[in-house]
Amino acid sequence: MGPADALEEWSHSDAPPLAPASTLQRFLYALAAVLGGSGVPYALTALRRTNGALSIRSKRVCGPLGEGSQPIAVTYASHEARSIERERSPEWSTRRLVLRWKWHNDIRTVMLVLGTVAGALAVSLG
Repeated sequence: MGPADALEEWSHSDAPPLAPASTLQRFLYALAAVLGGSGVPYALTALRRTNGALSIRSKRVCGPLGEGSQPIAVTYASHEARSIERERSPEWSTRRLVLRWKWHNDIRTVMLVLGTVAGALAVSLG
């Protein structure tokens, strides 16, 4: 039995459909997938400068953590010109950097929670 035969047999069986019938349900699953997968890309893009500046500042205050002890994303961010510029700027105090990080983290959290809610709604519609 080849793949075409298997597909033909399955299409005539009582198997559930491959995709939800409801357009709303499909939309909610897609929204859940996009929002649920957005946390890391958001952190690597929007948080990059702030993470880099905080990393540089922590090394200056506390000393280095040891070779290879930081995640690679933070290592790259701390060597980025925009992170160095933000860390050196007198208008970016440690408090302001932490508050900026918190603001971005709050946005990321809301996106992930909304993704979870969308997924739960999609499941409940099924």
